[in-house]
Amino acid sequence: MGTAGAADSASQITRIVNARAELLPRIRSRLDQWIAVEGHLNNLASLVGPGISYPELQMDLAQMRTAVDTTLAALRLVERRCSRDSINVGVGGDARMGKSTLLQAISGLTDQHIPTGSDLPVTAARSRITYTSGEPRAVLTLRTFEGFRQEVLVPYHERIGLGPAPLTPFEFENHVYPATLVSGGAEDLASTTRQALLNELRELHRAFPGYRDLLVGGTKEVSLDEIAGYVAYETAESIAAGQQRSARYMAVDHADIMSRYRNDDARQLCLVDLPGLGELSPRVAAESHAAALRDDIDVALMIKRAAPTTAFWGERDANALGILDMAKGPIRHVADFAVIVVNRHPDDGGRIPAMRRSIEEKLHESGEQVIQIFEVDVHDTTDVNQRLLPFVLEFVAERLQRNDRAIFDGLEVKLREQLASVAEALHRMRAAIARSAGSVHHHDDELIGRAERLRSDLAGGLQTLMTELHALTTQDAVDRAYETLIEQIHAEVREWIVGGLGMAESDWFQAADDAINRDGHGLNFSSRELDRVRVELGGRYAVLDTLFAERVRNLQDQIVKVLLKHLPPLTAQDPSSPAGALLELAQAVEQADYPADGFGQAVRALAAVRLDFGTQMYPQIRSELRRIAYVETNPTTGQQIITIRPDDSASLREQIIGRALSGADGTRRALILKKLPTASILHAVAEQFEDSVIRSGDAEQEFRNILRSYYEVVPQARDSDVSYQLIRFRRFSKTMLEHIAAMEAGS
Repeated sequence: MGTAGAADSASQITRIVNARAELLPRIRSRLDQWIAVEGHLNNLASLVGPGISYPELQMDLAQMRTAVDTTLAALRLVERRCSRDSINVGVGGDARMGKSTLLQAISGLTDQHIPTGSDLPVTAARSRITYTSGEPRAVLTLRTFEGFRQEVLVPYHERIGLGPAPLTPFEFENHVYPATLVSGGAEDLASTTRQALLNELRELHRAFPGYRDLLVGGTKEVSLDEIAGYVAYETAESIAAGQQRSARYMAVDHADIMSRYRNDDARQLCLVDLPGLGELSPRVAAESHAAALRDDIDVALMIKRAAPTTAFWGERDANALGILDMAKGPIRHVADFAVIVVNRHPDDGGRIPAMRRSIEEKLHESGEQVIQIFEVDVHDTTDVNQRLLPFVLEFVAERLQRNDRAIFDGLEVKLREQLASVAEALHRMRAAIARSAGSVHHHDDELIGRAERLRSDLAGGLQTLMTELHALTTQDAVDRAYETLIEQIHAEVREWIVGGLGMAESDWFQAADDAINRDGHGLNFSSRELDRVRVELGGRYAVLDTLFAERVRNLQDQIVKVLLKHLPPLTAQDPSSPAGALLELAQAVEQADYPADGFGQAVRALAAVRLDFGTQMYPQIRSELRRIAYVETNPTTGQQIITIRPDDSASLREQIIGRALSGADGTRRALILKKLPTASILHAVAEQFEDSVIRSGDAEQEFRNILRSYYEVVPQARDSDVSYQLIRFRRFSKTMLEHIAAMEAGS
């Protein structure tokens, strides 16, 4: 690949990879929602016991668990697909088609690593080839025996008709397979195929000692020189020589091969070497093979040759295309997922045009959309890298985002079905438990007693607090913290006034002289200045809000601590904001299965309490602030009298500062003499709260409702308590249904 072409390919791969990541926020949002569903389901499952039981319980739990597990697995696969930083190109083809040669042309690997075959299939296990700038190596992901059984033995036994597959390595090793199948009549294609499969299974059985010890799961790192022995079939030469088969590839789920590419600008390409897609062997069942391709590749290349000894388009090709059609999933057409690559082999002469026509006719007859066909000489690395690779990238660039969206949109349909399945099972579960367990009300005698104890204990805690608050009311006459703050503010105000009203002296005189010269007098200027002084003084004293807010917060915090002691599950354990903790408690009792609205309203009222300077103290100081003006009103006649007589700017300054100091002193005096009785106010607030929650006409019923909804507030409650289990089940299942409803509304 030329330098310009390589750079173009590298940048195009990067653009494609970045574009597909745009779908990730939607995917991860869905994933978070379903992880939350899983958490709700775990909560429900933890409650199963004597009080939470009915005949079909385990079936309903299993239905929900299956739906959740299936959905999470599907979402994680799609997330992984859109998160990967490579374009994954699957390459498949029969023996002698040129698949291995094509992979070598891009990856830089050789026959020693990706063997080529003359007649027999070569690739036995799926391999992923990725770029590395380091030392080339390979990592095998091994099957367990159970994986081998499910993916290999079970399909063989089912297609041959041999009955259940052996369950353990010992059973398989000692299993006796017949040499031939018993036929009930003349042999047909089906029986011939079954016999061929039996012969293959017998070979795998004989070779079992060669791969048994590898069926351990996990990973195994090997050198590139060793990789062919794990992922390739035995060669024709070794079979002809009668060598013992090791069949180690049967223990390999897939291999990851890290190689230095011929051109490292293709480093974000991942090449997936696929086993023969069209083989009749059930070594990997078609469905699981298709699922692996769907999750692992972005585009599939089917390598074909117009060889004189092979059909242009045969049964194996049709089977391969069928698997790719399954692998595309919700993608609209297999033509958006697969390309037929024709290897222009020198020996094929003029057969290529005829093969193209034959393939197009066969696809048309089968109803398939026309699949793109691209010709390339796979032995020519320049042709592969400069023509085929840009074509593949352009193909992917045009389709990948659309394909990803189709896959996710198809998954969204399944998600809605799974969510409906979970909701259906949950509704059935709630109804069945309600019928089998009856109402919690049959525990009313015990519940009423506990509710009264809870009410009495909470009343006692509030009364203790009330006594402490009442003792503070005697200190209202001498509020040292309040008076200290007033004196501090007053000192700062006087300093501001005497210091020049917040302006440099020269600037002030310049502004005054300009105004007097412009207006012919200083009344307008003095009016503006005195207005500015009043606003400044009023604003300075607004810092009292900090003191008042701290006292309100302290009251709320003290009450929260009392509530925390008696209603621990309903109150924030370490509230960053006492008002926030109160609002959480109000919401909990108001939205409970058995609401306690009056209790909630009282708690909300406490959370909303405010003491602020603007509303509480302005009446105390406005009469003093009104004195800071250049006119006064005669209280008898109502006539306004100008009290400032500016002769010049110096005289004007002296009068304004004097008037400001007088107003500041009067404001201080008013605030000291008429201080707000905060302790008495807060005691009254607490008193009202106690009356509302303890002594209201509905208090008795509301405490019972709180216990019915939140039974764990009772210190003596135990997990074995049936009432406790039922109440928690109702709450957990209701929360889960609310979460599901929110998901349905948001979808």
